[in-house]
Amino acid sequence: MALYEVIKKHDLLDPIIKDLMKMVLVLNKEEKVERGPFVMPSFENPWIYSGTESGRNCYLWRDIYLYKYGMISRNCLNCWKIVVRLNHVTELIKINKLQSDMHEENPSRYNGKCGMETRPWCTHKGRYAAFWYVPMYDKEPLTLGRQIVKEVDERLKDLGITERVILKRGCTELEERYGPSDKWVYLKEQHSFENELDEFFAIEPDPQVKQAKIIKTHILGEWLEYAFKTGDPTAKDFVDKFPGGFGIRSTVDYYKDNLVFVSGIPRKGRLPNVKSERKSEQKNRRQSSQVFSDYRRINVPDATMVASVGFKRQLWALDPELDVVWDYISKRWEIWRFPGQEKKKQKRWNEKAHHIMTVKTKKGGFRALGADILLKLQAGDTHKYTLNQLVNYFDQLDKNVVRANEHRVRNAVEGLNRDMLSYAHGYKVQVPKAYIIDVPKETRVKRLLGG
Repeated sequence: MALYEVIKKHDLLDPIIKDLMKMVLVLNKEEKVERGPFVMPSFENPWIYSGTESGRNCYLWRDIYLYKYGMISRNCLNCWKIVVRLNHVTELIKINKLQSDMHEENPSRYNGKCGMETRPWCTHKGRYAAFWYVPMYDKEPLTLGRQIVKEVDERLKDLGITERVILKRGCTELEERYGPSDKWVYLKEQHSFENELDEFFAIEPDPQVKQAKIIKTHILGEWLEYAFKTGDPTAKDFVDKFPGGFGIRSTVDYYKDNLVFVSGIPRKGRLPNVKSERKSEQKNRRQSSQVFSDYRRINVPDATMVASVGFKRQLWALDPELDVVWDYISKRWEIWRFPGQEKKKQKRWNEKAHHIMTVKTKKGGFRALGADILLKLQAGDTHKYTLNQLVNYFDQLDKNVVRANEHRVRNAVEGLNRDMLSYAHGYKVQVPKAYIIDVPKETRVKRLLGG
């Protein structure tokens, strides 16, 4: 054997060089490879675990020995597991509870996992899968595995699950790469090479740490979404509104429903004539503003688009069922009524909610806005609100005006103070610069209320 072939045969660094560069693996002072310092729990794991066996080092045997060096570890030849394939998420959730109960009964005997089968070479066998791992270091693991198969099969039948339960050897990835497990052969050359790998790697088995509850909750949600995506009919048992609970809306069929597109609004029937086109457009525009779509928000998360609390109090003085809604498509504020929610400060949309008016404040202040809102709310009924409601409404309006003026004056004074401070410290100040602070002498609305 030439020198190059000898070097390549004993070059254990080449298959893992990329992992060393990324610090997934590191070379320690003893010139052995161990896991890097940035090992984090997997948040995209499709499996929920119910205990792990001490000493089972699947990361080393599968991810390193198999994927990097292309060999079956001797430990995998002694790995047995009970498997059941499923197609309904209802059964998966039952098995998750069963595995947890069995692990609590006997932690050293029953360890396993269950979840989504997302591997492309396994999805044809079932949407979901559940595994029970037979203790590897038992004197007769194969005999013990056959006993556990019977136990699992009986427990599943008690739950109404009649799927086939099997006992398999090693990981599915090994069978896909090297064929049926009863045909595996472990040669002497492999034995000596694995001894060399064992000396080179100092990777200990993962500690027996319980999977965090918050991760299990996240994975459970992923199960239900996966069930919906793959057409699992039992997904509807876990969603209040199916399929609307997943945000799925039916698509408009313009052929089937005989729809035509008029002035940006789909309508049934024929196209309008020229005379009625303008009236139809105005009517459609009014109707379009009364649909609470996804682009409207009651409680806006953007800090730059938070409705004034004082303005809300002004509305609530007239009608506590009113609230402000932000339309972030048209960049406008809207006023909506939420019947039955007069005692709630944070309104929630429901089918009873309806649009009242759109707020335009570019050229008007609180007074102009307050008058426009009152006229709009009183349209058709000038006696709609009591005298006390109107007084409270204008009192809140006055407070908003005072607060707006105080804010304007405060900003002007703070700007003057900043420039004076900059001047005192020798910073450059733009000149000439004039400060005009117009402090209103009286901001409260004078009203005459009498009989």
